[in-house]
Amino acid sequence: MLSAPAAAAPQRVVSASLCADQYVLSVATRDQVAALSWQSRDAVSLAPDWARDLPQAAPDAERLLMLKPDLVVFGPGEGGPKTTRSGLSISRRSASG
Repeated sequence: MLSAPAAAAPQRVVSASLCADQYVLSVATRDQVAALSWQSRDAVSLAPDWARDLPQAAPDAERLLMLKPDLVVFGPGEGGPKTTRSGLSISRRSASG
């Protein structure tokens, strides 16, 4: 039986929200994370100290495109129509995963 080749893991992952930061940090390696959300250095962020020096991403399509991501991760209800039309590979995560 032949199977389709597995999709390559994204090499440039960008988180566009505080909730998405936690998800990205739990599944991606540091080398895969191109940027965390603009809130990643705030006191409310649970990002570990080693992640606080990563670039920060603003949640708008133009700035996200400048980061040249393979995947952008949003929280539920985030990422408007402009982001969807941008051609970016997008994942929206809920609190339950």
